[in-house]
Amino acid sequence: MGGEAQPFYVRRRAGDGQIVLEIGGECDASTLGELNEALRELVEERPREVVVDLAHTTFIDSLTLGALTAAAKRVRARGGLFGVVRAHAPEVRRAFEITGLDRYLLTAVD
Repeated sequence: MGGEAQPFYVRRRAGDGQIVLEIGGECDASTLGELNEALRELVEERPREVVVDLAHTTFIDSLTLGALTAAAKRVRARGGLFGVVRAHAPEVRRAFEITGLDRYLLTAVD
């Protein structure tokens, strides 16, 4: 725990049918609107594959996990791929493990 909270951000890059959504900082109720908007926009583009990169995410709450799960369901329902990578921060990894979403969302590609 110790350090200052990192500001939330969402960045995206696209190429060859894949969209990478990099999420950084603390993801909680105060950032949910911005995250949902970014997820809505990318799902509407109907990419073949969505990769959510959490390498710079320091905290994630249940609302954020719910938003990622909903986006995954929408992408996968139309035959696309959706995975979360580089959830390295202990608090972030634990949130996925406690909820069982590590088996549903996390991919082995790190």
